[in-house]
Amino acid sequence: MIKFVVAFIFILFDVVLGVENIQFDLLPDFIGYAILVYGVWRMQKRHGETPDFQAAAKQGLLLFVVSAVITYICCLLDLYGIVSDLGVYAAWTAALVTDILGILAIYMYIRLLSGLQGLNQRFQVKRINTLLMVKVLCTACQYVAITFAVSEFAMTFQIFEMVVNLMLLVYMTTSAFTYKEKYMQNNA
Repeated sequence: MIKFVVAFIFILFDVVLGVENIQFDLLPDFIGYAILVYGVWRMQKRHGETPDFQAAAKQGLLLFVVSAVITYICCLLDLYGIVSDLGVYAAWTAALVTDILGILAIYMYIRLLSGLQGLNQRFQVKRINTLLMVKVLCTACQYVAITFAVSEFAMTFQIFEMVVNLMLLVYMTTSAFTYKEKYMQNNA
């Protein structure tokens, strides 16, 4: 499950280097989605008998593969400067699509954890779900502020979103260690 934490570092955080109209993300999202595909595939082998997890895993694999392809295309378009050549609205749309895919990835992660835990409350599902709702609200407010050209509010919501992303990673890490402890305990 530590793979999921590493994957979400790639997905949730953007470190962009830019020269003129060419931008390069040091933490490309498609690598995070590829790690998620591998992680779900590995967990699917381990937990094949859990029907709730299997249903979530199939949906997760589909979402993560599609997200990897879309974000790879966006990364290539940024790298060659095509998005910035198309204008502000193209960059805004590409950012919105990647943000929506990130939100869906977190939602699918919650579904995977819920499928694994069943009725036992081992993981941080409720807290991650609450943080997801706050992230959705911050993202929506950020795009509304951008639409109405109020950059100060957009920056404020972007900072709130970064704090929420850090908190999400903390809860994902505790869930990963809980999973490792329970999995090792069951196999011992």
